Amino acid sequence: MSRGRLLAVAALAAACVAALVLVAMLGGGGSAPAPARALAVSTSLAPSPVFFGDVVTGRAEVLVDRRLIDPDRVRIEADFAPYTRVGPQRESRSGSGRVTSIGVRYTLLCLVEACLPDRDGIALPKLRVRAPLRDGGTATTSASWPRVDVVSRVDEPALATDPPPWRQQLALPAVSYRLGPGALAAALTLGAALLALGAFALVGVELARRRRLLLERTRLRSALARALDLARASAARGPDDRRRALALLARVLAFDRNGGRRLAPAAARLAWGRADPSPSGLESLVDEVERTVGRR
Repeated sequence: MSRGRLLAVAALAAACVAALVLVAMLGGGGSAPAPARALAVSTSLAPSPVFFGDVVTGRAEVLVDRRLIDPDRVRIEADFAPYTRVGPQRESRSGSGRVTSIGVRYTLLCLVEACLPDRDGIALPKLRVRAPLRDGGTATTSASWPRVDVVSRVDEPALATDPPPWRQQLALPAVSYRLGPGALAAALTLGAALLALGAFALVGVELARRRRLLLERTRLRSALARALDLARASAARGPDDRRRALALLARVLAFDRNGGRRLAPAAARLAWGRADPSPSGLESLVDEVERTVGRR
């Protein structure tokens, strides 16, 4: 075999090996390992350690074999006493091969005495996962959370000193005012009194105005009634009496606000027309005035 052929065979062998390696990497590297059982779960807490009152994030990852369990029917039961959830539960899912990974994140907080620093840490209840199997029965599993390591915000040497080296203010600061309570109370009382006096004054003015209007209305009604009586009585007398009675009625109607004002020109024309006012025309006008404004 010539040297050229040997080189060609070697290059072909190298290409085959490279192709096999590439197939192995693409075929097997992208899939997650299948769980040894139908369900598998792992947990973690962060940060660690934490100070009292800090927020703790709990993460759980559940691996589900889709050949045995429907991932949509997996139920995760989590209790974190004495910690409580302070935010929404966040869930994410991903799949690879026949495995579905369900990731859940919890935001936790504890402000009660049970979460004070403890040398042994704080134990949380186990995380429990259950799901019905496709072929019948139920798969269950559980996982323990790492202990929450709560540390003190004050170091040991500071706690050992007596008294502690921090300042503790027990006395309340002195109260200060921009305006003293006595002066404010006096100003408010004076303001209330002035407002009350102003209200009484307005009521008095309104009552006086209303009384004046009633008196004017009464006088006007009385004058109109007298004018109507004189006009009706003058119908039986001479033209001069009828003219004077109609002129008086016209003057009174000119100040009436209940519709009589529009009849004042008719009364004036009848009183001072070229022809003498007739008794029938006078009585017709008086009847129309009474129908329009009423006789009071």
